[in-house]
Amino acid sequence: AEDKELWHLAGKTPNDFQYLNHSGCIAIPGVNDTKEYAELKEAMHTLFDDTQTAEVFRILAGILYLGNIEFTLDANDEVVAGCANPAESLSFVCALFGLSDEEAAFKALANRTNFIRGEAFLVPLTKQQASDQRDGLAKATYGRLFNWLVDRINENLCTERL
Repeated sequence: AEDKELWHLAGKTPNDFQYLNHSGCIAIPGVNDTKEYAELKEAMHTLFDDTQTAEVFRILAGILYLGNIEFTLDANDEVVAGCANPAESLSFVCALFGLSDEEAAFKALANRTNFIRGEAFLVPLTKQQASDQRDGLAKATYGRLFNWLVDRINENLCTERL
């Protein structure tokens, strides 16, 4: 319960997250998620310190909230954030990723920057492009986290062999 509050997941279920609820397979018969989570954390503590373990889960929670940010068009046909609770999702993404400026974070998701003759121009994205950009960020973040985990595991295994 303490971990869930730390990562803004208290009261949430897998159904509350777009990246988790697409498959329709939320629970596996015979698998105790609470027990599995405790075992995962215990295994992680053999390779990582408390701070590193917390950072892994913080980033994963940020990715889950990132997937909940949807894009709609306002009356001026400009892309705006929209979901069941867009402010909560964007706010939690920023908090979990250590970003202090929510407006800048949204601009980064809903726009691209073009440089022409050394001058930067912000180009608004379509709903689909903004969604693709959000998903690309989630994928890249998850990929970097995965690579970091593999590197740390390999470092620990190689050190133990010496």
